Amino acid sequence: MTQPTLPPVVQDPGRRFTLKRVGVVVLSTLILIGIFSVTVVETGQVGVAIRSGAAEPRLMTTPGIYLRLPFIERVWLIDTRLQVSEQLIPQSYAVAGGESMMLAGWLAWRVDDPLKFSEIAANGASKVDDRIVSILSEVIGEGVRMRSASSVLRMDVAQSSAAWNDALNKKLLPLGIRSERVGLRQVGLSEAATEAIYGRMRQVETRNAQQMMAALANDERQVAALQTRQREQVLENAYRTAQKNRGNAEAAALAAYTRLYGQNAAVVNAFKATAQESNP
Repeated sequence: MTQPTLPPVVQDPGRRFTLKRVGVVVLSTLILIGIFSVTVVETGQVGVAIRSGAAEPRLMTTPGIYLRLPFIERVWLIDTRLQVSEQLIPQSYAVAGGESMMLAGWLAWRVDDPLKFSEIAANGASKVDDRIVSILSEVIGEGVRMRSASSVLRMDVAQSSAAWNDALNKKLLPLGIRSERVGLRQVGLSEAATEAIYGRMRQVETRNAQQMMAALANDERQVAALQTRQREQVLENAYRTAQKNRGNAEAAALAAYTRLYGQNAAVVNAFKATAQESNP
């Protein structure tokens, strides 16, 4: 029995591993390994190379290009330049006399020990800043606890900054950080004290308004009394003028009557006396 003849298998030239393709893959792998084997440390940075099983991390303290074992060594680039952390929202601090104040501070710092700082920075930069701000809050609280509110407002910034710097450096030493300068960016009274001041201001404003209204009412009464006196004086002067004119008219009439009818002097004098009595 004759078996059927199978057609020959034709291989796709595109799927065969040629030396050219193998070379491209090897070259690409070497390039990737080369990229991950190089670390560039710039000015203001310190590199910390951590390798599993190594006794101590390797430091890269000067700017330049460094080689490392790819996928075995992990390098942390730490910024050693001056940095600033601050309290964005004022916090309430207790001061002497049972009072409280709203304060917000700032801190200028730099990395002093890259090895210690790398251990903290491995958990994230935000947690480092939170710890720094928390320590700053503790130092500010200790610095103003024994001061009165007025003393805090008038305190010497340079002297307080030096004292707070010493306290901060003691607390920041485990983090590998050194404080350069510290200060207060905002100083204010507590909400209760501020509300009390505003309350007194409103009371003074209300009292001044009441005094002004009372003064205006008094002025209005005085003006009304003056107008009444002036009106009475005008009426009195008008009455006197009318009586005088009446007397003069009666005297003129009497004189004319005397000339016409020849009355004696006694009658004329009697009429004149009557006119004078009616017109004082």
